Formats: sequence, C-alpha cells, structure tokens
Amino acid sequence: MQIMLLIINKLGCEFFELLLQNKCELRRGVKARLKLTR
Repeated sequence: MQIMLLIINKLGCEFFELLLQNKCELRRGVKARLKLTR
C-alpha cells in the first residue's frame, strides 16, 4: 500500500486515471491529503 501512496504522491491522479479510471475519484481525496501534509 505504501508503494501506491508514493506513486500517487509523485505522479498524481493522472497516473491512476490510466489504470483505474473509475477509482480515480477516490485517489483524488488521498492526493489532496498528501498535498496538505506536504
């Protein structure tokens, strides 16, 4: 799971849109959190 978080942090939601288009919305929430904690 940590690896996935790292990918989200570096590439962002755009990367997940390619793999999980329908789950991208959930990842956006995670990315927003990472941005705030940065």
